[in-house]
Amino acid sequence: MGFFMALSTFINSYLATKYGARRTIKFLLIFYTLIAACLMLVLISFGDPPSMLLFFISVTLMMAINLSIEPNSSALALEPLGNVAGMASSIYGTIFFSVGAALGSIISNLMDSGVKPLVLSYFVIGI
Repeated sequence: MGFFMALSTFINSYLATKYGARRTIKFLLIFYTLIAACLMLVLISFGDPPSMLLFFISVTLMMAINLSIEPNSSALALEPLGNVAGMASSIYGTIFFSVGAALGSIISNLMDSGVKPLVLSYFVIGI
């Protein structure tokens, strides 16, 4: 998983340089959402939990893609702020961490008998 996440950062660098951050984010979000949708369809069709290998591969790909999306999106969000980008970055990071921790806690508490809440959250966040 760590290898693919590291590889993702190098691929992101190439894609952002060649196509720009906006196009890269759009492409990666579509790919992320498709992976989540496929995993959700497997979960609905064959039951919860899905096979360990399929689940691990899907989560690995989505985490690697997420690692590429976040820096691009935060850079685009902070781009127009100019002089106050440092303060904005601090506020953005704090909010990002707080919302992520809260959502993670809620999703974790919902996973008492399977991974359906996690897969559903990947899909919803992708959309």
